[in-house]
Amino acid sequence: MKILVAGHKGFLGKKIYSFLSKNKKIDLFPKQNEKPDYLNYIFPCKFDAVINCAGYADVDGCEKNKKKAFESNVILVRKLLEQCNKKTHFIHISSDYVLQPINYYAQTKKEAEELLYEFPEIDWCSLRVSGLYGFNDLNDKSSFALWVASQKGKKITVLDSNALNVTLIDDIALAIEKIIQEKITGIKNCVGKECLTKYDFAKKIYSVFGFNSENIIPSKEIPSSWIAERPEKIELKSDFKTKNAEEGLKEMKKQIM
Repeated sequence: MKILVAGHKGFLGKKIYSFLSKNKKIDLFPKQNEKPDYLNYIFPCKFDAVINCAGYADVDGCEKNKKKAFESNVILVRKLLEQCNKKTHFIHISSDYVLQPINYYAQTKKEAEELLYEFPEIDWCSLRVSGLYGFNDLNDKSSFALWVASQKGKKITVLDSNALNVTLIDDIALAIEKIIQEKITGIKNCVGKECLTKYDFAKKIYSVFGFNSENIIPSKEIPSSWIAERPEKIELKSDFKTKNAEEGLKEMKKQIM
C-alpha cells in the first residue's frame, strides 16, 4: 500500500508518519529527506491513500496573513484532491473550529471541508480534531502541554476559558490507521474524552508530572497578544477510542522520559 502523508514533518504529521512506518506493508511518501512543495507537488505514483496533515494552524497568524492561510488550508486541499483518482482514499485533517467559524482559520477549515463534496468520485474522510498535545522528539515546536511541563512546578497564570477536547496525537494516529484499514468515509471526530480550559489542563499536567497543581493560577483575562476571536467552548464526542487527559499525559511523560 502506497500512502502520501502531506505535512509529514509537522507536529501531528510526524506522529502519523512514524506510527504508519512501523507497518512493513505500507510504503510512505514523501521519504523522510524530501521537502516537497505540496502546492506544486506532482504525484510520483498512484497512491492508495492520501493523508492531509498539512496546513497553517496558527490562529492569529491566519488572521494576519489571510493569503497564506487560504493557500495552505484551502488551495492545497483542492490541489491534492485534483491529483487523486477513484481508487484513492483521501483523509483530511479538519478542526473542531469548523463548528464555530468566528475567525479566519476556522473559515478556511470549513471551506476545505465543503470542498470535499465537489469530489464525489473520491472516497474521503474528514477527521475533526481538537486541542492537540503529545511528544514526537526534541525537535518538536513548543506546545502548551510541553511548555507547562517545562515550568517544573513554578507558579504560572493560565487562561480559564475557551474549553475544548484535549487530544493526544497518538490517538489520532491510531484512528488514521483504523480509517485506512476499514476504508471509513464521511465526517468523523477524533477527540479526547475531556473538554477542558487551559487552566484545567495545566492542573492535570502539573499533577501527572509530579508538581503542585495549586501553583496554577486561573485567569479570565484574554491575552493581549490574541488577534483572532476564539470560541468560548466546543465539545465533541469522539467516533474513535481515545484517552482522557490523565491517561494521555502519562503516555506523553513516558515518551519524554
